[in-house]
Amino acid sequence: MPLPLNTDVESRRLLRDDVYTSILNAIVDGTLEAGEHLRDEDLISWLGVSRTPIRQALNRLEEVGLIEMVPGRYTRVAPFDEDNITQAIYATQVIHLFSVRKTAATLTNEQLTQLDDHIERARHAATGQDRLGQLNALGGFFRVFHLATGNDVLYQAVEKTNPILFRAFLPTEGVMSGNAITDALTAIADAARRQDAAGAVAGVRAMMPFWRDQFITTIRPRLLAER
Repeated sequence: MPLPLNTDVESRRLLRDDVYTSILNAIVDGTLEAGEHLRDEDLISWLGVSRTPIRQALNRLEEVGLIEMVPGRYTRVAPFDEDNITQAIYATQVIHLFSVRKTAATLTNEQLTQLDDHIERARHAATGQDRLGQLNALGGFFRVFHLATGNDVLYQAVEKTNPILFRAFLPTEGVMSGNAITDALTAIADAARRQDAAGAVAGVRAMMPFWRDQFITTIRPRLLAER
């Protein structure tokens, strides 16, 4: 006898992911501030869900480094950590370069279309001054390359560094303009379409100084001032 389809399992998974994304976005965009204490009852009231998906989401966010939990004492939004941000910048750059170098010349038409979709999302977000939307589109663009490697460990690693970086860079003016981001991503996608891995890697390298310099000149001084 075949097992019946259990749609409840998929529903629970989607609910868990939605709760995680909602809390994550609230931390990244500053709605939930560093050091803010989180009570299950408040999160349940806000999201309209039971305690179970709330705790699952908080556990995942603790693994990423955005939540601190001490049983019986508190659950709070983690403070900014300069060392974590620095490590996330360099780890993400290495993963981007490896993934693009390995896969740019072999992406399928479907994957190339996905790149174009993320570029369009970035362009639309820039038009609406939606900086979180820009960062999510940027993450989605490179996620195509990460998934194409077939390396799940690598993919999971960058999925943990992205929230740390998005949170650090979101309040920062002048990292890269909306047009500069879409132009840079378009250059990488065009190189991939030509199966020019070296050209795609060069496009990734061209983006790196913007982010590194902005961390040094803007984000690090802000973190030091908040201590």
